[in-house]
Amino acid sequence: MMKRLLNSAAIGVICGIVMSAAFALTISGRDSANRNAIWQNGMSALSTELGITATASGTQATSYQLSAGFSLVTTVATIGDGVRLPSITNIGAPSNVDASLNVIVVNDTANAMNVFPFLATDIIVSNGAVGGAGGALSVTARKQIDCWSATSTGRWYCTQG
Repeated sequence: MMKRLLNSAAIGVICGIVMSAAFALTISGRDSANRNAIWQNGMSALSTELGITATASGTQATSYQLSAGFSLVTTVATIGDGVRLPSITNIGAPSNVDASLNVIVVNDTANAMNVFPFLATDIIVSNGAVGGAGGALSVTARKQIDCWSATSTGRWYCTQG
């Protein structure tokens, strides 16, 4: 009886090992197609834009348009030069998904720069302080902001660090 029980257990273990090897998950890499595209659940993890020059005396309408999930600004010639966040209403259906877009902007310069929302009606909320419609958020030298979109209210919720 004991021998039969041990044989059954051994067969179960062998079958389990063979079956798990046959159905093992193989990760072949990351999806790099459309790596700079904005997805409805956020920007791709591979989406980067490096070596950005902020627009001199940029305004909400004229500032450099960011297009990646991670943007590294390396030139701010004069304090207050600007960049502009992506649109939070043109991210694909459904366009009313809150927290659907995350953008990180790094100011890797010695000057403070302005970050504007895409539309003149959009608002940036930074660390609980609500800005004006179309108003800029000043990002100090050698700092970054991490922003999440809220399409239903037309707001970016940003934390500066």
